[in-house]
Amino acid sequence: MLKLLVIAVVVTVATLGTWLATGAHPYTKYQDVVREEVSPDEDDPFAEAGFYDGETVTQTVKKDVFYFGLLPTPQGLFDKHAVSVVSFVVPVWLIVAGIALVRWHARRRSARGPGAATT
Repeated sequence: MLKLLVIAVVVTVATLGTWLATGAHPYTKYQDVVREEVSPDEDDPFAEAGFYDGETVTQTVKKDVFYFGLLPTPQGLFDKHAVSVVSFVVPVWLIVAGIALVRWHARRRSARGPGAATT
């Protein structure tokens, strides 16, 4: 039983370490929408007409990133956003708790003896 607890703790610590290493975001993401400064194209008619103030323009772009979140954000059953701290840690601890419960019940039953009446 101690081996299972050690494995569960190691999985939990490794998962939380990965969460912290990827930015400690609340939800799992594979893309991020950011605003960044870019210089306008020379062929841009708005730049030629003087619509922009200065040399750069603020533009909203999507960037491919990976944030391992605390909670999943799936939109379907087999979605890549289902990967999260919760989706790794909870099943491991449920397995450990289930095995502990089965072992506890077996010990309790064997301690009563084979001829003991059940209540």
